[in-house]
Amino acid sequence: MYRAGLALCVGLSVLRVQPDLQFVSDDAWISFRYAWNLVHGHGLIWSQGVPPVEGYSNLTWTLWSAVGIALGAPVTAWVQGWGMVLTGGTVVATAACVRVAGGGRLAALGAALLVASSTLVVQWGTIGLETPLFTLGITAGMWRALAEDRAIRSGEPVRPWSLVLFGLVAVTRPEGVLYLAIPVLLRLRRRRVEPPSRRDVAAVALLLVPTALQMVVRLCSTGDLVAGAYHAKVHPLDLSVIFHGLRYLAGVAVYNPAFTALIAVGAALAVAFRRWFVAAPALITAAFILLVGGDTFAHLRFVAPAVPAMVAVALAGLDVGGRVRRGRNWRRAWAAVMAVLLLAAVRVEWLTHQVETLPPPPPRSTHVGPGVPPPEASSARLRRIVSPPLIDVQRLGLAIYPRALFPQEPAADPTPEWFLLYLLETLPAGGAVVFADVGLVGYALGDLGLLDARGLNWGAMGDYHWAFNARGQLEPDSPEVKAVLEEFRAVSPDVLCLQCNDEGLIGEMEALLWDAGEIEPYRFIARGPYFDGTGDLCVYRREGSVAPDAGRIAVRYDRLNRELPGVRDWPARQAALQDGSSTPVEAPYTNRPAPRAAASGLGWVGR
Repeated sequence: MYRAGLALCVGLSVLRVQPDLQFVSDDAWISFRYAWNLVHGHGLIWSQGVPPVEGYSNLTWTLWSAVGIALGAPVTAWVQGWGMVLTGGTVVATAACVRVAGGGRLAALGAALLVASSTLVVQWGTIGLETPLFTLGITAGMWRALAEDRAIRSGEPVRPWSLVLFGLVAVTRPEGVLYLAIPVLLRLRRRRVEPPSRRDVAAVALLLVPTALQMVVRLCSTGDLVAGAYHAKVHPLDLSVIFHGLRYLAGVAVYNPAFTALIAVGAALAVAFRRWFVAAPALITAAFILLVGGDTFAHLRFVAPAVPAMVAVALAGLDVGGRVRRGRNWRRAWAAVMAVLLLAAVRVEWLTHQVETLPPPPPRSTHVGPGVPPPEASSARLRRIVSPPLIDVQRLGLAIYPRALFPQEPAADPTPEWFLLYLLETLPAGGAVVFADVGLVGYALGDLGLLDARGLNWGAMGDYHWAFNARGQLEPDSPEVKAVLEEFRAVSPDVLCLQCNDEGLIGEMEALLWDAGEIEPYRFIARGPYFDGTGDLCVYRREGSVAPDAGRIAVRYDRLNRELPGVRDWPARQAALQDGSSTPVEAPYTNRPAPRAAASGLGWVGR
């Protein structure tokens, strides 16, 4: 009966992710590009001819994606299929954590049900990122660590699987290193029962081997001890970072009040009955969020890996708390309270997921004047106020990927993904492009060099962002500026895709290139809608850049048709190119004026 219940919970988690199968995060394609280069003999690099940088932050997931590519599977189907498997494994591991913490089978099934229903867990299962692998690694590692600790105290032989699991966790996400503290703390907790021995030295070595190997390879290949994302994303620690971290954690507390109440009561009881150690992942996660100030992703990505452990400690505490007093009436009353809280939490989770998969609600009134935005729905306004990390709750279905990303454009626009088509059809093999949102564009153009304006995959630009965040302003002759311009000139990109609005070019990269005069050799092509909807994208082409031959374009479209068959009818587009019936991709946007200057207020000295 218990196993059947677990199987139903696993099936529920698979059912929950079905609406999300049409969405793949743009950031996931960054890892896929590294994996593709590795499989095709180029190594774990972003672009050939550019100094290597570790732009991915999920080594194990990138390598696992490479396995799928090497086996010939479409990478999206590979990672989404495994994402569902890993999410189901997390459901089982959560139940196992409850059992090893002293909870009964009903409590374990309740925990499995809550995790299978949790929007914070299942929504990350199929969008292509490493979150399901990271979550399972932490949950299974916690289960094995507690089971091994109990076995050692009982004098039973153990196999240190927890050390292997936490070692892999450490190289799956940058913050994974923090979770290495869990087996160490467990060992210190039983130091009176079992004095330190040589076996502990071997255990620490086993725990640190994956991280040590990653550090050595990173240092040898990139000359840096940290990943490229560190320079581009991390800000120096100050009170504002801590404030944003607190704000992020506040979103966890308010998104599901029933879930919060269940966790709070159960965790308090777990502490009272010395089951608190199951909460170690949650404590580590909270500390990490305070250090980095939260995440730029919506949907509380940093919290998701700790949710199963939070649920496990809560249900174990509630179950043990229900046994502190004898008497059938007490146990029945306590079980009823547990059931009410659990069902309420599950119900809210399902409602939250339904809200996220629906289109935005219509405005309450259509009687607005010219230029006046429609009034915001009260529910959306409340969510925005009380839960900042969940502002962006709308799904962007992959089947409507291009059109959904540009809501400011008329629905009748024939080429809303115009810049991707332009790059596919006009950039020569071996050429290069400057772009900011490099995920899908980078994977679709795997035969091109790509300078990442955000600095995640371009070491010089990452150093520039780090120096800018640390010092506020950079002189034109600073080493960071010189390094960016030198590499830009060495690559000599064929096309620049720069952000712009009515005031001009916007963004640090744009200001840098404009002020250094690097845009002068480029001809303005078109200006059209951009990914995030905050402005436009302006495309410039270097004079003398040649177009690719028809065979190269066909290879690119065949690849997209294999990986993303639902986004667009790629074969039809390719056929239209061959028979000459298609219009130039930039035609709908060539009548828009080119920006004349870089927008001010970027902290760039010497403009």
